[in-house]
Amino acid sequence: MEFAHRTHARLNRWPWLFLTVFACAMLGVGGCAVLEKDADQASKPDLQIPEMTTSIGSKQGDTDEQVVSYIIHLLNTSAEPIHVKWVEPLLSDAFAMRVLSLDHRQAVDVTLAPEEGMEISGELVFDAHGLSKDQILDLEPFMSGMNVASERVLALPGP
Repeated sequence: MEFAHRTHARLNRWPWLFLTVFACAMLGVGGCAVLEKDADQASKPDLQIPEMTTSIGSKQGDTDEQVVSYIIHLLNTSAEPIHVKWVEPLLSDAFAMRVLSLDHRQAVDVTLAPEEGMEISGELVFDAHGLSKDQILDLEPFMSGMNVASERVLALPGP
């Protein structure tokens, strides 16, 4: 009789053990989903360029010197203000070899509030001597990205 009582007591533990393991597993999966969501938000940049426009034209009628004009829309997607110090276009290798100016950095010095955006425009003069219209278009994309220097204020921990 004692053996049957001990066996019955062990069997009664299985549902509790199963429920405990199942609850821990569900909490772990739920925790992983929260961590994944936080990781996605952490990988999303606070400054984004949702739009960009470029155009090409000659510099004062001189076909040997052409100008690529650009306008970017810079958007602060964070919940905090961000001070944008400067921007610099990152040029493709083929295009960079023909650009006449060495410094492409452009001072901005503007603080963007959360969800605020601004337009930044610039020009890049390049040597088009000996290039046909198709060869100039073959240099595209002229830019591969924008280097942006920014500052933000971080709160200190504590009361």
